[in-house]
Amino acid sequence: MANPPLLVSGAAFAAWSVVMDPGAGMIPGLAFAVFGVLERVNYFYTQLTYATCEDLHHLRSKGFRRSHLARDLERRSVRARTEGRPSPHPRRMA
Repeated sequence: MANPPLLVSGAAFAAWSVVMDPGAGMIPGLAFAVFGVLERVNYFYTQLTYATCEDLHHLRSKGFRRSHLARDLERRSVRARTEGRPSPHPRRMA
């Protein structure tokens, strides 16, 4: 999957640009790059957004929880392995 390396390299390039040529025009680009990485983490790995009181209570008592999409993808891949089907995420050959 090419998304994570592209997001990280884009954020690194934005940070490098802010360091090399500081100015107000570079900061929004860095902010968008960081928010892009955080959204990727929020959707595919760990839930970072907590909107309700119950969610905040869970965060304080048990810590971060896995994202819903990560749990769904894991269930699907486990089900595919147990049923003898190929993985639902095959590596594409270029």
